[in-house]
Amino acid sequence: MIRVTIEIFPVGSVRQGKIAGKALIVNDGTGAKTRGNYLVQIYGGNNKLLGTAKLKDFPRKRLGVWSLLKRCLNEISKY
Repeated sequence: MIRVTIEIFPVGSVRQGKIAGKALIVNDGTGAKTRGNYLVQIYGGNNKLLGTAKLKDFPRKRLGVWSLLKRCLNEISKY
């Protein structure tokens, strides 16, 4: 599982961030060695589920985690 957390920090502070949202990306176990299928959940700062999606056939050996996150966010925005 990959968890991406977005935090907002007041000017001049690095210790008291506020969570603005998070994304959970989970390998669903149905892909192949080089291509993966993922379940995605996006949450708001209040931990409320904002959306879910499935990402299929992601070339995980060729592309990295930032490409995975971008594609997951694109899938969520389709709904």
